[in-house]
Amino acid sequence: GLGMQVSAIRPMLAPVKSGSLEHTGLVKFIQAWMKITKATVQNSARGGSATFNIAYWHRNFFDLVMLNDPDGEDSVRCKEADYVFHHDGYLLETALKDGYIALLDPNTKMTTKVGTMSAYETYYSDIDSFYSWVEQNVNGLPHIDVANPYENCKVKAYEVLSRLAKQIFKTGNNYQLFTDNVNSHTPYEEPIKMTNL
Repeated sequence: GLGMQVSAIRPMLAPVKSGSLEHTGLVKFIQAWMKITKATVQNSARGGSATFNIAYWHRNFFDLVMLNDPDGEDSVRCKEADYVFHHDGYLLETALKDGYIALLDPNTKMTTKVGTMSAYETYYSDIDSFYSWVEQNVNGLPHIDVANPYENCKVKAYEVLSRLAKQIFKTGNNYQLFTDNVNSHTPYEEPIKMTNL
């Protein structure tokens, strides 16, 4: 079995090469990786497996949380994939306050203690700077209902948690990792960015 961190991949329809191309997004990559993984066999008994690690703030969260939905169309689903959503205390606190969180392109530039990094790098190595950026910018972001499909936007934190809970209840298959707890209690110098359950 493989553990794969896919949160750094651009959102669907994000412009590539100054807008000459549009990105296919995460779902197509996950589908391709699962075909390759299932082509391998473990001890001649079962096909390979992979667990995809995804940050809850990825711009395509509401598509990604539906990967295992049995009622979805095969073109935008990957029903055999296992996946882990990474979240933290900030998401829970913001939901309790009925506040907004940001859904971001992982390449969004953020200022940190050590310089400018992508949202993906900042979240895992300097979560305080990540949320400082979110708090300073979230009110200026368009709501998800009016934003372009790849554009940074805001959504109520409760909606993210509610969708996670509904999909867990419906499929029994998405796992949770508290990024802030894991990285504040690790003995390692490098940040933990993924798990293989």
